[in-house]
Formats: sequence, structure tokens, C-alpha cells
Amino acid sequence: MRLPTRVDEHSAEATFNNGVLEVSFEKSDDAADIDLA
Repeated sequence: MRLPTRVDEHSAEATFNNGVLEVSFEKSDDAADIDLA
């Protein structure tokens, strides 16, 4: 999945609750484009 803005890929945090996976990143202007499959 392509994200709408650049993010710091090293800041990823994830939680799983009631069958829902939530992943959050901090925004960054210097991060490389990443694709999540």
C-alpha cells in the first residue's frame, strides 16, 4: 500500500485490538518512498 505522505519508517508502531491492526508512523520529509504489500 502506498502512503499519502513520506514517513519515518523507523518510527513504526503497531497495535492489534479486536481484530483490527493499527499501524502508525511519524511524518518525515527525508524518508525514502516505501511500499507495503
